[in-house]
Amino acid sequence: MKKVLASARHRNGVSGTPFFVAVFIDKDGIRKVGIRLDAKLDTKPTAVLDLDKLNAGNVAFSDNSFRGDMFDADMQLAEKRMDRARR
Repeated sequence: MKKVLASARHRNGVSGTPFFVAVFIDKDGIRKVGIRLDAKLDTKPTAVLDLDKLNAGNVAFSDNSFRGDMFDADMQLAEKRMDRARR
């Protein structure tokens, strides 16, 4: 993750699973959106999509899907930085 453009935490309604979301520029200069679920699991599932493809309506597997585990550490760091900035 090269640069975080925006980030937020969402409670996802009254009983949904909360999540952290970040819009970022990856190491190749592509704008992406990452969603990291706050699941009560050993690992928190992370989904990553190309933002421009998403805006065009492309949600196709293998065309606009990326290995979330490859971005999870960066998503964790972005979430911690956001929390520190709010204090």
